[in-house]
Amino acid sequence: MKYLLIAILSLFSADLFCQISQIDKLINDAQIANTNANSTIEEYIIWQQILNQLDLENSEYRKDEVHLGLAKFFYKSELYPEAIQYYIQSEAYIHTLPSLEKSVVFQELGDSYYKSEDKLQAKLYWEKALSHSEYPQNLDMLNHMIGTCQHINDYDRSIHYLLQQKQLLESNNGSVTMKSTVINNLAYAYHQSNNTTQAIDYFNKALTLDDDLTEKQKLDIYQNIGITHINQGDTDRGRDILLSIIQQTTNPEQIVEIAQVLGKLNAEKQNYLEALTYYKQAEANIQHEFKSDILAETYFGLSNVYNNINEYDLAFDYLKKYKEIIDKNKRLLELENTRLLNQRREIERAEKQNQLFRASQKIQQAEINKLQTEAKNQELVTQSLKQDSVYRVSQLNIALQEKEIATAKSKNAELELIRLNNISQLTQQELSIAKANQEKIELEKINQEKEIALAKEKLSVQERDAKIKEEQALNKLNQQELELNALEISQRKRSQRNILYLSGLLGLLALLTIGAYVIKKRDNQKLEVAYNDLSVSESKLKTAETKITNLLKQQVSGPIAAALIDDTAIENIKQKFVAILFLDIRGYSKFCETKTPAEIIAYQNQVFGFMINIIEKHNGVVNQLLGDGFMATFGAPVSVGNDSLNAYLAANEIKEVLQQKNTNKDIYPTEIGIGIHAGNVVAGNVGNEERKQYSISGNTVILAARLEQLNKENNSTLIYSKDLYDQLPKEHKSNIDFTQVMVKGRKTPIEIAVVD
Repeated sequence: MKYLLIAILSLFSADLFCQISQIDKLINDAQIANTNANSTIEEYIIWQQILNQLDLENSEYRKDEVHLGLAKFFYKSELYPEAIQYYIQSEAYIHTLPSLEKSVVFQELGDSYYKSEDKLQAKLYWEKALSHSEYPQNLDMLNHMIGTCQHINDYDRSIHYLLQQKQLLESNNGSVTMKSTVINNLAYAYHQSNNTTQAIDYFNKALTLDDDLTEKQKLDIYQNIGITHINQGDTDRGRDILLSIIQQTTNPEQIVEIAQVLGKLNAEKQNYLEALTYYKQAEANIQHEFKSDILAETYFGLSNVYNNINEYDLAFDYLKKYKEIIDKNKRLLELENTRLLNQRREIERAEKQNQLFRASQKIQQAEINKLQTEAKNQELVTQSLKQDSVYRVSQLNIALQEKEIATAKSKNAELELIRLNNISQLTQQELSIAKANQEKIELEKINQEKEIALAKEKLSVQERDAKIKEEQALNKLNQQELELNALEISQRKRSQRNILYLSGLLGLLALLTIGAYVIKKRDNQKLEVAYNDLSVSESKLKTAETKITNLLKQQVSGPIAAALIDDTAIENIKQKFVAILFLDIRGYSKFCETKTPAEIIAYQNQVFGFMINIIEKHNGVVNQLLGDGFMATFGAPVSVGNDSLNAYLAANEIKEVLQQKNTNKDIYPTEIGIGIHAGNVVAGNVGNEERKQYSISGNTVILAARLEQLNKENNSTLIYSKDLYDQLPKEHKSNIDFTQVMVKGRKTPIEIAVVD
């Protein structure tokens, strides 16, 4: 009996040692998998397999290490809430680690809280990480925390850790180069947090601290100083610094950044040609390895400049390129989010499979325990037998037990293989679905491009057909006019010949009477036919004239169309007293950034539709549609009543109708600016014989445009000049306070009234 117990204990110890060795091996495999660049579900499965084994054995052997391994897996997978859960479960084990390892774990735990929007806990664990690290490792740790804060634009927190870096370098006699780098980073962080005074002070310290700075490093610092001056409001000084740098540097990335800043500055000052030059310089230096946001910013700047100089086709092309980059970045972000979501789903699916497997293991373990209990009962029954019989029976029972245990372990292994195979198949299915979705997106994009091309081609064909029909109508009218002239000449000659015949043949009166009767009857029949043809031609001529008038009214305003048909009103260029109205839509460029071309055109039709109707209702003419606004004239080509009053009434009605539509949410929320001025202009048909356009030009037009732009400075909706106000009837005048302002292009001030 003694030997039997020794044998049973030996077998149990050997089995326990074998299980411990297996757990150690699995932990080692999982830690190796964790060091790979990409986290995989296989690593997660290994950790869960270890937990299953420990739960089955009711053992705490290295369990905290397993929890820490799972925490690091979720941290590397960017699943931060799950990472925090397992870090907390292993916190007791973390405190037993060496200081350096402990500081790294606390840093990762702080990162997880920071990415989970719990900045208070993040700060707490980051401070723990710093307290367990020594110089210079704490410098690297601070660099990591600074980078994390700046990644989500928390520059106030990054300044806090940069100041800690500065203090560490000063107290440990750090190198001058490292100090200069930290001071430069501090200046940049202050600049990003809008503390421009501190930023300039630290940039200057960075320049003077290290005498061994390279030329590139100095230019980078001067560039930051220039941009800081611009943000501070000292644009002239900042611009001069940037102009000096762009002439010295050969670094393409630096050229692009400075050119973009200079282009934006000139565009804001309406120096569009200079702005275009700098944006083109930025575009020429952009390389393939540059970030997509740099390229997108350049394209958006070019689109804005071309739009302001009325190059709408180029503006649309660059806006389209900008939108393609933005859409691509959105798709990449969506793919990354989809990847994280799919990984989370795979982990949840693996967890469900693991729970089923764990339940199956428990059932099998219960069967094993039952067999072991039966074996013990059998041993008690056979104790009365002889020692040799007891020994043989016990050996037989042990063999049977080992066989049952081996069978159960074999079943466990088969279930594990089935579970892994199911996970692999599900992963393949997810990949196939993702690939199919990507192909569907590409196909939809190609179809959209084809539809746009077909629409453009259809529009071109329609314009060509309209032009051909117009030319055919004009040719037919000319031909009919020639036929009528020929018929009149023929009839005139025939009448003269008849008179000569009558005067020469007076003697043959009876014969002449009969002949004259016959000739006259024949001529009357021809005249009747000619008259009928002339009526038909006149009807066709009126129809063609109506079509031409309608076609012209679709391209230009009604009064201009009428004047083009009766060219006496506009053929001669003359000076006229008119009222000019400029209207601009606020925030139009920002609206276009997120809208498709179809949505932009629909918005323009909604807004401009009722505005143009109001202009024409008050006898005005819309000369130009400018994309985000228009110019209207009252008094040219023809004047109807008091043109200044018509412009004044039209502007106020547009304000009221727009406010009502915004209140009722009939249109996208829209704000406008209107400027009105009255005075003499030069008006007439300008161009060559093939192409002419009715044009309004002069200082009055320029001043009206300047008044519209003043709305931005005054945060107002309507500004009109005293010159226009003086033309209004008494019943439309009231006590208005006029102020004198200087506008570009005039040496003397102009009096204006500002209306909210």
